[in-house]
Amino acid sequence: MGSELSRVLPRWMRSGETKKFPWDDERYWKKEGRKVSKEPRDYARQVGMDIENQTVETEDGYYLR
Repeated sequence: MGSELSRVLPRWMRSGETKKFPWDDERYWKKEGRKVSKEPRDYARQVGMDIENQTVETEDGYYLR
């Protein structure tokens, strides 16, 4: 019973709906005349910022991008 309760309790305590924001909807971006994309760079450009791609080598020889 204890393990069942610990498994069900978190789901029971959570609200049933996920909070929605206007910017979660694709129509919001289209209404604003902006591009809908999966690329973070596109959203950064829309607010006047830019994202650079850089590659760094760690001390143990791994490359991070």
